Amino acid sequence: MNASYESLYGPIESNWKKGENGLSWKVVIPANTTASIRIPAASADKVTESGKPLLQNPAVKSVNAADGFVVVEAGSGTFDFLAGKCLRTEKQKTPPDRTAGFFVPAFPFGRSNA
Repeated sequence: MNASYESLYGPIESNWKKGENGLSWKVVIPANTTASIRIPAASADKVTESGKPLLQNPAVKSVNAADGFVVVEAGSGTFDFLAGKCLRTEKQKTPPDRTAGFFVPAFPFGRSNA
């Protein structure tokens, strides 16, 4: 599933697919923008970014887990998340309109990465 939005700072892109290894999600955040990225996962240790633990990326400002999602606060850049396939049980599933995660650029009140 691909989506994009042309913000004042540049394009915001979200491209994800579900495969045998879990959810693969590429997110592009433009310069001078921050985002909250909600990844459907039980815990942060089930999610990697470019093959490494989330907190090893200097653009990742914080990571929290709540209600079956890992919420990543990140600065500008391109992120390749992989959330393992054993992340959520049927009991934990959210309604269909909330399953794909969501991110919002923190404009105009976000931190600047300049």
